[in-house]
Amino acid sequence: MKKFKAAIQLYTVRETLARDFVGTLRVLRDMGYKAVEWAFYYGGMEPDALAGLMRELGLETCGIYEGLPVITDSSGRTAAYARALGTKDLTSDCCSFVRTDWAAGVGKFIEAAKHVRSQGLRLLYHNHAEEFEQFGGKTALQILADSAGPELGLFEFDAGFAAQSGCDPASAIRQLGGRVAKIHLRDLDRESRKDFVEIGSGLLDIPGICAAAHEAGAAWAVVEQCRSRTSELDSARKSVDYLKRAGLVS
Repeated sequence: MKKFKAAIQLYTVRETLARDFVGTLRVLRDMGYKAVEWAFYYGGMEPDALAGLMRELGLETCGIYEGLPVITDSSGRTAAYARALGTKDLTSDCCSFVRTDWAAGVGKFIEAAKHVRSQGLRLLYHNHAEEFEQFGGKTALQILADSAGPELGLFEFDAGFAAQSGCDPASAIRQLGGRVAKIHLRDLDRESRKDFVEIGSGLLDIPGICAAAHEAGAAWAVVEQCRSRTSELDSARKSVDYLKRAGLVS
């Protein structure tokens, strides 16, 4: 099986990162992570300085996750981080609109995607569980995909949230027809079927999900854990250790 490079979404270690920014990045590298996806926090460093630190640590950047207002503000700051760190991928969501006015949410995402494309980058949509609610026989996620089209409707597919909603992640990835640029990996507790646990310790078919992501042309599979029953770094280690043992990442 093809392998992804091991990558982690830094929201997974947000509290540890806030206490020791450089040390946490170094520990993640030593665990075997080859790349990070930034999320809201850059250690107070300017883009070029942060890029220099990443080169020093030997870590890649596989993307940046930010809120739509930050991505589209007039400062261009998020785009500056993306360029300095060598990534073309920004990711966001508008899941809060699913139960209020999904058409408005879709419109906001499309406008943001156009703005990001004008900066020479691309915007990916990150799903939560809400986007698998049905409207007229289609999920909210499929409505967004149809409305945005293949150029703007690109996805960072979260397998754990998809499973939490009750759908099969591998099937959902395939249904998006090659528009999945990246996936987030997490696992679901076998008993609750709702709580997130470290990858490989839950009920999800992680190898099957990775295989579907490879078929879809995804460039990255990224570990993300919102909450953990253990420490943030211990959680990150358990997930990457499983992925390495299973032969899913290099």
